[in-house]
Amino acid sequence: MIIVRIFGGLGNQMFQYALYHVMRTRGLDTYVDLSWYNNRSCHNGYELGTLFSVLPRTAQPADINRLAENENNILWKVWHRFIRRKDTFYCKYGKDAVWFFPEVFCLDEKYISGYWQSEKYFKNCEDDIRKLYSFPQFDDLENNQIAMMAKNTESVSLHVRRGDYLNEPLLKGICEDRYYEAAMKEIYKKVDKPVFFVFSNDIPWCREHFTQNNIIFINNNTGANSFRDMQLMSLCKHHIIANSSFSWWGAWLGAKNGITIAPKKWFNGMNDGKMDIYPSEWNKI
Repeated sequence: MIIVRIFGGLGNQMFQYALYHVMRTRGLDTYVDLSWYNNRSCHNGYELGTLFSVLPRTAQPADINRLAENENNILWKVWHRFIRRKDTFYCKYGKDAVWFFPEVFCLDEKYISGYWQSEKYFKNCEDDIRKLYSFPQFDDLENNQIAMMAKNTESVSLHVRRGDYLNEPLLKGICEDRYYEAAMKEIYKKVDKPVFFVFSNDIPWCREHFTQNNIIFINNNTGANSFRDMQLMSLCKHHIIANSSFSWWGAWLGAKNGITIAPKKWFNGMNDGKMDIYPSEWNKI
């Protein structure tokens, strides 16, 4: 038995479920643990079940207790870096998130907790993943109009992640003005008459920093409808992403023949651009 923990926001959930799906297709006895959302209201909760046609097998509490470590326990939080982990608990956190660990497919009787942010985990099932992550049709006029504009222009999704990123040591200060200036300059070299569709959790900041005429600010999708931003990103022909799993999926689900630009530095302290999080055809700045 293998239990894959699902936790975090939508982008992380999609990476984790993709790993689960591949394990199932390989014939591994695999389940998911959704209990992280039981006492948390951050992000928009567990979204996969309502957005996509996914019906994972959920693990029983007894099996979770048998294989996992109790990360909610105060003593665990204090001592887990100094004591030996349970043999049945396999985790990859922090900077390990962006690397590919093929041994994960050789595990058994393990509780797996991590982010698994690389298409290498599901490259052989790419068509399946794209079908699984088919968004529901738009049900409002504004998003339909934006989608039509993205289709009829040389659209470029541009994602700015601020808010929670401003104080996160591992992620902050990476995608700032210089990155977006360089990325947009690269787009101008290769794309005739681009139109930039700006997605952000801080649109006022974006309005101050992006003042060109060919900019469309997307600010109509909030709360439970935030996923619509990812859907609209995927409809754009080209992409400038942040160091965020949300815009990673927006770009990956988009047209494969477009240009995708990603930050060469994904985490602070790691800046060589050789991490497994980048598909080979993406451009890194």
